[in-house]
Amino acid sequence: MSFIDTLLYRTLKDGKEYERLIPVYKGTEHNFDKETDNSDTYDTLRYMSEWAYKYADQMKDVAPLLKTRTLQETVNKIYNFLYSHFQYKLDGQTQNLMSPSAAWHFRKTGFDCKTYSILASTILQNLGIPHSFRMVQQAGII
Repeated sequence: MSFIDTLLYRTLKDGKEYERLIPVYKGTEHNFDKETDNSDTYDTLRYMSEWAYKYADQMKDVAPLLKTRTLQETVNKIYNFLYSHFQYKLDGQTQNLMSPSAAWHFRKTGFDCKTYSILASTILQNLGIPHSFRMVQQAGII
């Protein structure tokens, strides 16, 4: 486990109330090596958007449970759901994009921000909340 993964590790909620609402994992993930594929960050953002729209229906039963009275409360509830039920783990050289069912299956192993963003997008789509993917870079991280 990398230093960052160790720092960000946390005990997750069991999530049993969501298990029946998320389809069973059937090998739906997309892996690519940015260097080998000559991909750049903009390609990754495009893949993420395509993946989120392709698999948005996998969160159609979860999304309504996260809707509250206001947009701010809903966004906070989505964040807390993702933070409390999915482990964070940096990708290595191979970049991984997971569908929600794959993310749920591997939630204790973890995945990085790309799959978190896909999960958030699928929930937001189901709630009709406009959003987009953005590239960010944290200080000290290449």
